[in-house]
Amino acid sequence: MVVPIALVVSALMLVAGACGEGSPSSSPAGSVEDPAGEPVSVSAVDKAYYQSLEEMYRASEIVIVGEVVDFKPGEFAEPSGVHPDESGFLQMGVITVRVDEVLRGRLEGDTVIVERESFMNEGGNLRPLIFEGFRAERVGNDVLWFLERRPGRQDEVYEMVSFDGLLYIEDGVIATHRAGNDTLAHTTSGRPAGDVIAELRALAADPQA
Repeated sequence: MVVPIALVVSALMLVAGACGEGSPSSSPAGSVEDPAGEPVSVSAVDKAYYQSLEEMYRASEIVIVGEVVDFKPGEFAEPSGVHPDESGFLQMGVITVRVDEVLRGRLEGDTVIVERESFMNEGGNLRPLIFEGFRAERVGNDVLWFLERRPGRQDEVYEMVSFDGLLYIEDGVIATHRAGNDTLAHTTSGRPAGDVIAELRALAADPQA
C-alpha cells in the first residue's frame, strides 16, 4: 500500500510511501529496539545544497567527529503531530553523539544531541523510517556531521545542515547513506577519512573560515 503525503518537517518537503525492503536487523545493545512492521520510505527535497566541503563547513554552526552512543524515539515531528494519513504521523529520533573532535564551533561537554525524522507512529506502534536513504542510527556508528541548532529550541539540540552533512566513517574512509549518486556526499564518499578531517582542520585554523 502506498500512502502519498506532502508536508514540511524541519524545513524539508517530504513525500512518503510504504516500501517492502524487508525487516530491519536487530539493534546492538544500548540502542532503541528496531520497530516492527514494514518500513516507510520517505524521499525529500533537501533544505540546502552545497558545492564543496568548505561551503558546507562555513554554513554549519558545529562540525564534529564522534560516535553514536544512544538512539531513541523523541517528540513528534511537530508538537501536534504531522499526519500523512488518518492513522500515522512522523516521529523524531534523538541521537546522542560522543564528540571526539570539534572541527567548527564550541560545545559544552563531550556529547551533542541531534534530532532527525526516524519513525512512523501508527497508533503508538513505531515503524522504521527510511529517510532519503538514511535508516535508524546504530550505536557505534562513527560520524562526521555538519550541524546547526534546531529552530525554536532553547536547549542545545542540533539537526543536519543538509543531507550531505551526515557523513560516516567506515573502515577508515568517508561513507554516505544518502540516496542518489550526484551530490556532495557522494563525491566525498570513498575519500580517506584522515584526508577529509585534515582539510577541515585547515579550515578551522583559517581566521576567515
